[in-house]
Amino acid sequence: MMWNTVATIVQEYKSEVQAILDDDNPDDWSPWFFLPTEGYGEVSNYGPFSLKKLRLLRINPIETKRIGVRSPPKFIDHTESILSALRKGHVPFELEEKLIIIRSID
Repeated sequence: MMWNTVATIVQEYKSEVQAILDDDNPDDWSPWFFLPTEGYGEVSNYGPFSLKKLRLLRINPIETKRIGVRSPPKFIDHTESILSALRKGHVPFELEEKLIIIRSID
């Protein structure tokens, strides 16, 4: 249930994520995180993977919106909205510098 809430929040705020699995080092950032089927998650870098192997998910709450080739990107800070949604969904989290960390709960 917790990961359903997290996936919905990540999609809503267009947040990049970094999934850290038990047997893996940090990988590149992914523009999405979703649950293709019960008990499994997926990011753009690899997947699907068992949620039992997911140690933590780092969420970058700063959305980078690209407007055009000649225009600089726009940065939208969703930190407060994401934290509020996580609290509302009773999802435990930590703040580490400017990242939101969701740890797996066994």
